[in-house]
Amino acid sequence: MKGKMIIALLPVAFIIFIVLIIVALLTSLFGNQEMTYKTSFVLPFDTNNFTITSDYGLRDDPFTNEKSKHNGIDVVPVNTKNIVAIADGKVVASTLDSAGAEYVLIEHKINGTTYRSGYWHLEENSRTVNVGDEVKQGQQVGIMGMTGRATGVHLHLVLQVYNAKTNQFEYTDPTTIIKNKITAKDYILYDYNSKSFNKPFGNLPTTPEFNPLPNLNN
Repeated sequence: MKGKMIIALLPVAFIIFIVLIIVALLTSLFGNQEMTYKTSFVLPFDTNNFTITSDYGLRDDPFTNEKSKHNGIDVVPVNTKNIVAIADGKVVASTLDSAGAEYVLIEHKINGTTYRSGYWHLEENSRTVNVGDEVKQGQQVGIMGMTGRATGVHLHLVLQVYNAKTNQFEYTDPTTIIKNKITAKDYILYDYNSKSFNKPFGNLPTTPEFNPLPNLNN
């Protein structure tokens, strides 16, 4: 009798075992990703004072009023327009998109995973880096603007992660990077008068929250 009960319970035990493995794998995957965001990426501007004006994911398109996927997050830093790299990397694009938005795309290799961060709607002719340039975390890549398809001055931050199975970069939510409020240890800002980068200077002090700004969409 006991033997029959054990045999009957085997399929259930196997299913539970498979579920536990899946849960462990998912926890490991997303836990590691969350840790990477907290330890390897910083805010894309030289302040920890900002307002998120449009979230990642499904939203009402500001131009068509139809539901559409927002592939990044829109942020407005307070008291600065300097946009900086969120991690060390190599510039893979520094150009205009089909709508005329100036942007910079940087590739980062972190803990065996390849990421790409994109900085959209930069002010006209403010891009400071070219394709092939090696950039440091906290180095200025441009000035926040509203070139291209935009309803106001803001940064549209994009984060992509490389999927080896599909051999493609896939969009992922960069919200954690923003909400972590971790600023770069050093900033390398660009002097537009001398057309050269200034020497790195230290992190900025923590500042209090500001009231939210009106919604600005990509």
